[in-house]
Amino acid sequence: MMMADFPLATLLTDFGTSDPYVAVVKGGILRHCPGATIIDLAHEIPPQNVRWAAFVLAQSMSHFPDDTLHVVVVDPGVGTDRRVLAGRVGNQRVLGPDNGVLSLAADKLGCSEMVAVDTVALVGTPASATFHGRDVFAPLAGRILSGLEISRMGPPAGQIVRADFPQSQVEGDSLAGCVVYVDRFGNLVSNIDRACLERLSPKGGPVDVLCAGRFVGRVCSTYAAAEPGATLALVNSMDLLEVAVREGSAAARLGGGLGMEIRAVRGEA
Repeated sequence: MMMADFPLATLLTDFGTSDPYVAVVKGGILRHCPGATIIDLAHEIPPQNVRWAAFVLAQSMSHFPDDTLHVVVVDPGVGTDRRVLAGRVGNQRVLGPDNGVLSLAADKLGCSEMVAVDTVALVGTPASATFHGRDVFAPLAGRILSGLEISRMGPPAGQIVRADFPQSQVEGDSLAGCVVYVDRFGNLVSNIDRACLERLSPKGGPVDVLCAGRFVGRVCSTYAAAEPGATLALVNSMDLLEVAVREGSAAARLGGGLGMEIRAVRGEA
């Protein structure tokens, strides 16, 4: 077992930052791999929101160096018989509960290996049934970062739990989607991607966007294309259609949240 030259991990949780939970998990990782670098991916995931965490992970992983370990502790089933998974997704490594939180990343980047971790053999019986972040995921992450091969952590996982994630649909001259993520700026991020928009208007023609039946604008390139305080639609850095308010919050303006209908319609020049 040989430790990587620069062991790097990200940590994604729903713990928030007002309690010591995140720091305790980091401490547990460092106890097992003192040379590790741990990057906070996000800790303000809405409590127990597996789908939100799955989206954040899938959109973030590819921006890290090869062999980064992404540790996810959004785990409503903590203390139950739900499995712990470790695997290789794209050119990255993942560790998390088998509750769907890893499935979007696996679909997007490809999964070459996934095992059901033998936690009893590797870390023993957890001291707490409510804090597996500290007692299970932290020591496992530290051991992976110290050189433990994923293939030695347990048998192949087979079918894993899927996140319940909606897909956009073609409906005539329009695309029907919904809000799947709301960022801290109040931008409403949809499940309609750039490729779908290009198929809707293959020659780069105008595309009009409606949010819950309300016209918000034509797809533009930048926030500055709209007047301050005006609604707009653009393809964001995730390559997803987004509804925004320039220098404001679309979520507040439109009363938007997860599941709100977003529709892209082929416009007239």
